Amino acid sequence: MKTCRNIRQSLSVFLNRIVLLWQQAFSHVYKEWHGYETEKSPIFTLEFYDSLEYPKPKSDECHFMNFHGTLCGRKQFKDSNMCFWHFRDVSKYEKDAMREYFGTECSLKEAIENEVLNKQSLRGAYLENAAIGGNFFEKGANLSRADLREANLTGAHLSYGSLNRARLERANLEYAYLSDVDLRGCVFTDAKLFNTKFRRNDFSEAKGISKENFLGWKYSIMPQYKMLETYPDQCKDVYRALTAHFQAAGALEDASWAAYKEREMHRRWFRSRINPLWHIAEDFGDAVFKQRKPGMKIILFSFIHSLTSSVQYLRLTFFKILCGYGERVWRIMVASFLVILIYAVAYSYYGILDEIGSCLYFSVMTFLTVGDANLTLKGNYQWMVASESFIGLLLMGLFLFTIARRAVGRN
Repeated sequence: MKTCRNIRQSLSVFLNRIVLLWQQAFSHVYKEWHGYETEKSPIFTLEFYDSLEYPKPKSDECHFMNFHGTLCGRKQFKDSNMCFWHFRDVSKYEKDAMREYFGTECSLKEAIENEVLNKQSLRGAYLENAAIGGNFFEKGANLSRADLREANLTGAHLSYGSLNRARLERANLEYAYLSDVDLRGCVFTDAKLFNTKFRRNDFSEAKGISKENFLGWKYSIMPQYKMLETYPDQCKDVYRALTAHFQAAGALEDASWAAYKEREMHRRWFRSRINPLWHIAEDFGDAVFKQRKPGMKIILFSFIHSLTSSVQYLRLTFFKILCGYGERVWRIMVASFLVILIYAVAYSYYGILDEIGSCLYFSVMTFLTVGDANLTLKGNYQWMVASESFIGLLLMGLFLFTIARRAVGRN
């Protein structure tokens, strides 16, 4: 036993060392290719370019190099050997730093629009938390036809702007804000969109977008697919647009996921409206805006709306558990199994049949609306048998509907 324990410990240490070496090597290569500014990285030495037989950057040029061996060519930023766009620190957004680099007073939005206008590539650019979005009164950055492949746009504010025909392959847009952004013709192949904020976006002409773009990890171990869902009333419209886009592209599994999320957002929206105070505040504000005198009827209508929201929330919750809004076949199968089991126990409890095996068999036959003349029932329990047949008929119809919906789509 002691020998086995020593062997197991030795193997564990050996495997841990292999994993550590692999992580170090992978991190090293990743940082080389993506231009991370780190100390003692060979990407900043001329020997690195010699080893790959790629052209060497000039001493005052940006050292960033993409996967195809193309150098950036821009001048270096401050004491770094990266340019402004590839320098990986948000301190570059300060006005003094931008004035020193660009030689003029300009905002980050103006600087990036000028790069795009001059057809300069922003591939691999570091734009984390970049504030280049707009608002209801002001347009955001116009990045139409921009080359933002492999760019880091984590947390960037791009709302009310344009990404028309922009290239975002392998770009990181997690936690970015894309509300009211023009996405027509935008390429999202392998882009990261987990927890990205969308609102009133048109995906009809978007390319390369799929369910996998929205992959994230809960507690670092549980995969989940979603956008930023803080505002369910906005998200349900976006998921509906994604459903239509996936359906038109023939991506039935992705369309099923988006349709499920749309109904889930609808359920969460009703849950947020259960509190009558929410309706009172909404109706009171509406009355003041329309210059009407608020009265006691506002309170009455608010409680009615609250009751309606509660009923709708419970209805959607029931359908979520039963069949996943018509998108989860396995839930119907589980529900059917539970119905059969419950009725079998009931038949045995009331003594309709002698043996539990016969009760289970009879419950299955009744659920499938198939009779068996060989079984002799004791007592007058037709209502129980009829109720199971009715439930079985409904669940089988729902099962066939869900199968057809998943197989041929929603047309």
